[in-house]
Amino acid sequence: MKNSSTDIQVDQRNGRRLVLFPLPLQGHINPMIQLANILHSKGFSITIIHTTFNSPDPSKYPHFTFHSIQEELTETEASTADIIALVSSLNIKCVAPFRDCVSRLLSDVSEDPIACLISDAIFHFTTAVSKGLKLPRIVLRTGGASSFRIFTALPYLKEKGYLPIQGNFFRFLYWLVTPLDTDFESMKS
Repeated sequence: MKNSSTDIQVDQRNGRRLVLFPLPLQGHINPMIQLANILHSKGFSITIIHTTFNSPDPSKYPHFTFHSIQEELTETEASTADIIALVSSLNIKCVAPFRDCVSRLLSDVSEDPIACLISDAIFHFTTAVSKGLKLPRIVLRTGGASSFRIFTALPYLKEKGYLPIQGNFFRFLYWLVTPLDTDFESMKS
């Protein structure tokens, strides 16, 4: 054990709790759990809210508190290969159960107070819920650098008239991977 006043023992909590809410897909759950482990090592108590669909195994993380919400996906919705349809369904069906769960957590005086919510960027409904509950919210974007590059280019592409997509989709994909200083006007034809 270090004697520095800035070091925090893993078993010593700082009296603040963070609530994390990952999208229930492995590429989103794993980074959220990794972040939770880092924050826990810094002294935060961690509560993870998860859907019943593709839920993490709480027994692997005994140092976290887990709360499950019933999103009530149909079998067809849960088994779809259409990720956009799945995410859309989750963003609709999770609103009420998520709000209810967070409200219960906020009113539970036997637990550490909640410092903030950390939600997956794809769960856009958490913005309204956190504002309504006056709970600070941080967004975790789990995509890589290429995803970030595309998102930063979208406003420019819309401004220049390339979005919404018109005509040849493959030409559009080429535009997405060219440097931003490329003369897009000459490519338009």
